[in-house]
Amino acid sequence: MGKGSKRRLGNNYEKNFEKIFGDKKAVTSSKRFDGQSGESKSGVYIVSDIEPFKSPITGELITTRSQLRQHHKDHGTTDVRDYSPEYFSKKQNERAQAIRGQRPSDRKDRIDMLREQFNR
Repeated sequence: MGKGSKRRLGNNYEKNFEKIFGDKKAVTSSKRFDGQSGESKSGVYIVSDIEPFKSPITGELITTRSQLRQHHKDHGTTDVRDYSPEYFSKKQNERAQAIRGQRPSDRKDRIDMLREQFNR
């Protein structure tokens, strides 16, 4: 017999449920995607299918999410909807710092360049 056969809980879980968790009922309310609170009826969220579109890379018609996932995988691309506005503002700040030479690595590069110039 393996380890798993020795770890059976038996009926102790059901007997001690109230002792462990109290007499609270399970929470059924949840936050919906529109920000409003609502009752969760089944716990299943069904995502609508995508609108068919023509790939700008290959020109093929993409009609399902599975085709889109495979297309992204094949071509090494991602969907712009996968990124938040915060991500874009963070990257914009990083690019601005790189252009101005304000990154920590830029300071190190300048020091190294000066050392090379004076050690010749």
